[in-house]
Amino acid sequence: MVLPGLGAYAASKAALNMLSATARRELAADGITVSTILPFVTATEFHQTLRAGQVVSAADSPVHSADHVAAAILDLIHTGNAETSLLPESLTTAH
Repeated sequence: MVLPGLGAYAASKAALNMLSATARRELAADGITVSTILPFVTATEFHQTLRAGQVVSAADSPVHSADHVAAAILDLIHTGNAETSLLPESLTTAH
């Protein structure tokens, strides 16, 4: 996502995604599966601290519970898929 003011944060996440994709290929021969989850806003204490209790989300975008994100992670573990996204469709389509 392109979010003005969060360039360094976005760049670090992009680097982590590439590192995970590379590790997936490098470790596959050893039977190790690496998967990536792309969450959106998750209702956790992180947002309590960061925004003094306000969870900020786009008007048409959901705030996911930690349980919802955990279920998606478990699904990744079970399927072994490379990636899953919880991002709203409005943020994943090219404009």
